[in-house]
Amino acid sequence: MEVLSPSEIRYSQDSISNKFTDGTSMTATFALLLDGQLSVDSLPALGCFQKDDNWYAVSGNRRLFLYKHLEDAGVLDTVAVSRARGYNSRKFTTKCDGLYVRCRGHGLEASIQQIVAEWRRGEDIVAKWETSVPTGDFSTYRGGYYDDDDDDDDSDDEDYDWYYSDGCYDLDHGYNYDSD
Repeated sequence: MEVLSPSEIRYSQDSISNKFTDGTSMTATFALLLDGQLSVDSLPALGCFQKDDNWYAVSGNRRLFLYKHLEDAGVLDTVAVSRARGYNSRKFTTKCDGLYVRCRGHGLEASIQQIVAEWRRGEDIVAKWETSVPTGDFSTYRGGYYDDDDDDDDSDDEDYDWYYSDGCYDLDHGYNYDSD
């Protein structure tokens, strides 16, 4: 096991869905993580490998997206990662060396930022954002948290496709650095 900060890890895929395989929304999961009702340690470790002196997530690109936002919010410093022996080149789809990822579905980036703002104001973010969250022992959970190969062909893409990096990129309006 290695321990890395989320900002040290790059995405291996060029896009992620706004929900996990089991249908759980990323916003609900993020609210639980930010509020402390769900622990990063209770989720499977990211599978990562090194390529050209950079770490890439080969499994867990959606979780990595959430971890990067938790790091930005100041509540997460490091995550445990398991070293992968290699990667499936078919799933290594990043076109930007993994520096950002496109979020399929409308408004994930804006929703994450809203959750952080509400959390900072002391609002009950879990009550507002919780939808279809699985219960039980997440360390052995084999639903959306574990099996997130991001290889689905969701057709729920909207007009606004958000990218996560130092700022946001909206296909219709360009970069928006004020959204962080």
